[in-house]
Amino acid sequence: MVEEYRQELIAGGDEIKVFPPCVDELLGKTWAVRFKYHFHMRQSSVLDVSEEEHHIHTLTSTLGLQVIIN
Repeated sequence: MVEEYRQELIAGGDEIKVFPPCVDELLGKTWAVRFKYHFHMRQSSVLDVSEEEHHIHTLTSTLGLQVIIN
C-alpha cells in the first residue's frame, strides 16, 4: 500500500522518493487517540494514544463506528 501511494506521488510530480520505514509500521496499526482542539488558535494537541483493544473498542462503540482490528 505504501509503495502504491509513493508511486502516485511521484507520478503526480511530488519530489517524495522514499518514505521512512516507520510509515509502513504506522499503516498497520489501529489506535485510539485522545486530543484537545484549541479553537481560538486553530491547533490541536494529542493527549493520549493507545493500541489496547479495550480502549479502541470503547471508543468505537461510543462513537458508533465499526473497525476491523488486525
